[in-house]
Amino acid sequence: MASETLAGDPLIEPRCRALAHLGTGDTDAAEVAIDEIARLVAEQGRADAEAWAHLLRARVALVRGDADDAGRLATRTCAELLAIGPTPAAAYGLASLARLLDELRRSDEAVEALAIAALIADQLTESSPTLVEACCELAAVFAELEVFESAHRYAERAYVVTLAMGDDLATIDRCLALSRQAGSFADAFSRSGEAEPAEDYRHRSEQAARLGLDLVERHHGSPTQRNALELALGCALAGRGRAADAVPLLARALETAEDDGARAQALAGLGRARAAEGDHIRALDHLGRAAALCDETGDGELAAGVLLDLAVSQATVGRTNAAFASLRAFVDADQSRQASRRRRFAEVIGDRLAVITDERALVRRARDLTWDPVTGLADRRHVEGAIDELGKRWAGHDVGLVVFDVDNLSSIRSRYSDDVGDEVLRRLASVLRGQQRGDDVVARWGDDTFLVLLPRCREAATEVVAGRLRQAATAVAWSELAFGLTVSVAAGTAATTAPFDLGALVLEAGASLAVARALNSFGT
Repeated sequence: MASETLAGDPLIEPRCRALAHLGTGDTDAAEVAIDEIARLVAEQGRADAEAWAHLLRARVALVRGDADDAGRLATRTCAELLAIGPTPAAAYGLASLARLLDELRRSDEAVEALAIAALIADQLTESSPTLVEACCELAAVFAELEVFESAHRYAERAYVVTLAMGDDLATIDRCLALSRQAGSFADAFSRSGEAEPAEDYRHRSEQAARLGLDLVERHHGSPTQRNALELALGCALAGRGRAADAVPLLARALETAEDDGARAQALAGLGRARAAEGDHIRALDHLGRAAALCDETGDGELAAGVLLDLAVSQATVGRTNAAFASLRAFVDADQSRQASRRRRFAEVIGDRLAVITDERALVRRARDLTWDPVTGLADRRHVEGAIDELGKRWAGHDVGLVVFDVDNLSSIRSRYSDDVGDEVLRRLASVLRGQQRGDDVVARWGDDTFLVLLPRCREAATEVVAGRLRQAATAVAWSELAFGLTVSVAAGTAATTAPFDLGALVLEAGASLAVARALNSFGT
């Protein structure tokens, strides 16, 4: 199936409309949208559209209480999606099907559909909006099942694919989604008394929010995006006890909040920050207002965290009876949340995924798939973790490597500032991305070093690419960044045939880089 843009695919609009109507329980309106999808099947014969028509009709049947019809349609949908083959559309559909099968209490089939969807998404290398959709759906389903590491991994993958597509505003939205998701996971761990993973996810939330804000600055993101990212960052900092940094962000987020949900989050973050400062009187005010807004919006998950924080502050100032009342409300809210999340599924899914699919493809911790927070590129750990898979994918083909180095980064940091040094790295990363083909791998390898892997690229072509990268870096208007700023770069190359030893290839390119530096020093 060819990749399509979201705006250009006629399936997108009626599918989204049908899902929205199903979310409100309006099955009649949903069927109208499904009929539009059926017409698309008749006109174009698209297998993915036919599968979605049956999946949505199964959801209609489930909402209406006809579990037998829903089950029959779900089985038919599964066969149709598998027949499509390993495409982003199949991965997206199977992830959505897994959610439906779990609601039908067909847990074994749900795990299998989810595992196949994840395996397909892991093997795809194209960058397309449909793959982003698939990764987002996988992240959402894993999050519902409280398989947090897998959920974070696919949310992160959605960010990486969107970044590779060059859609700056969509990349900002992915950073926001990633930050919010990590913050939600941190709160869940915090409520269960697991401090270490809670801190880990708050750190991830902070990283994603900072990266998003940096992209807002560089690509002129909207005020709405900035406000949402500042709220996410403020909540992450408040959770980490960094009240002085969090309070200004959260106060501004409260002023600019466009709905009660955002106001409740800002008030909850302010309450947590004030409590971290020891100002429990103001914390009680913020948390009490947040709890009232949660009641109005029906946000049970946020309410659970707010009630627990409220009980702590009430107990601290001696309001014992109020603290007990808040704790009772917290227990009720948390039990309801756990029931809706169905922890029973999360307890078995890890083992089942490992059995059903290639363990190396699925059982990979999210932190093994990381990006560099300064440049937004993959980092060294990401490339080293993926090199076996890349070697198999490119087996028998030539592979070129360019090691691209900033010669004077330390002097730039000393003379101008670390912020200027980071901006130099970001602009160089942008240069590398601008020259990137769809399946090239671009990563930040060290403090002042970048790595570019070039599949199906012979030695002579690799040297041409290295020269083009040097020229592009030289053409950047560095003096606009800081008065008198110059940036000196060098590149080394190596080439081999896949599969290959990455360490040996990097050493060979490093030797070439040393020669290039020596020639530069002589003005050659």
